[in-house]
Amino acid sequence: MLRTILANVFLIFFLLTEVILRRKGEAKSLQTDKSDKGSTAAILVVYLFSIGLLIGISLVDYGFFRNDVIGLIGLILMPMGLVLRFWSMKVLGGYYSRTLRIVQNQSVVTTGPYRVVRHPGYLSSICLWVGAGLSFENFVLIGLYGLIFITVYVYRIIAEEKMLVRELGDEYSQYQKRSWKLFPLIY
Repeated sequence: MLRTILANVFLIFFLLTEVILRRKGEAKSLQTDKSDKGSTAAILVVYLFSIGLLIGISLVDYGFFRNDVIGLIGLILMPMGLVLRFWSMKVLGGYYSRTLRIVQNQSVVTTGPYRVVRHPGYLSSICLWVGAGLSFENFVLIGLYGLIFITVYVYRIIAEEKMLVRELGDEYSQYQKRSWKLFPLIY
């Protein structure tokens, strides 16, 4: 019961901070261009679907199992995702945006979590949502959250990296050679 309450608190905290931290500067705008390739809209749909799925699965009480170790792993993964999210946003500073865009005089950020992973903000969302599925001990949520969040963020990364190479050139290409896209040692 406590694990479910904490998992819900982490999700609510994440969703509230998404709204609060995106209220000013570049992070506020939803304006996209052709570089976005619909990825911003796709991410929004995935978030709405994920919330609806959690509510629906809970109402019909389907797919739940009992495994304290898995639940605990999820409960550890969720705050790790939140910490990674805030750290990523802080390091990006004024470059942080909701849509794919380059700001004037932008350079490649290679400090903090960006030293290892090029898209730690996306990794943080995956950790949070897959962690939620694990925390709720639900095989449907674990599978679908893993599938849809990895899929939407890989799609976003493909579009984003094309834009960054085009706009930032060799500096970004060199950064790609010494960092991982999303999962250290894997991708």
